[in-house]
Amino acid sequence: MTCKGVIREISNYIDGDLDPVVKQELERHLEHCEDCTMIVDQTRKSIKVLCDSRPVSLSQICYYSATYSVAPTCLRHLSSK
Repeated sequence: MTCKGVIREISNYIDGDLDPVVKQELERHLEHCEDCTMIVDQTRKSIKVLCDSRPVSLSQICYYSATYSVAPTCLRHLSSK
C-alpha cells in the first residue's frame, strides 16, 4: 500500500471497517512509514478530542452581534443584484 492508499482508507481503518487483507496491507505500510503513522495517530487523537468535547453555546450578545452585523451586508449584496 502507498501513502495515498493510507489516506484514502484512514477513516475505514480507524472505524474498523476495512477488509482484513486491506487492513493487513495498511498496517504493513505503517510499520515502515513514520509520516503515515503520525497521520493515523493524530487523526485518532483529533477524533477523540472532538468526540469528548461539549457544544459551546453562543451568548445572546454574540448571537445578536453576528446577526445584526452580517444581515445588513447580506441584504445590501442581495439588493444590488
